[in-house]
Amino acid sequence: MKQKQIILPGSQKVYTAGCEQYFSCNLKRLRLFRFPRLSQARLAQKLGVTRNTYAGYESGKRLPPAWFVCCTAEYFGVPVDELVGRELTKEMIKKYENITSGNPKTNRE
Repeated sequence: MKQKQIILPGSQKVYTAGCEQYFSCNLKRLRLFRFPRLSQARLAQKLGVTRNTYAGYESGKRLPPAWFVCCTAEYFGVPVDELVGRELTKEMIKKYENITSGNPKTNRE
């Protein structure tokens, strides 16, 4: 995953931008790994957006608003910081699935 490097004016520090890339990648991974039969259209409906809007978030062509990130994290039972801050692996997704599997609120397929 290619990341952009940003140098702020008056600073020697290099910051790496890429949260939006992690989010879109993680969004797709969560949908496909946790609920393999869940379509983009159905998940978009559950999260309160159109399928085209959702597809833009999943492909990385659109930046989601904060409320959508929070709703997505809650829906999948994943902390927001992990959803946007790092690339989720299958093992991490399974860990969160095991934690939330007993909670009827997160059992949503």
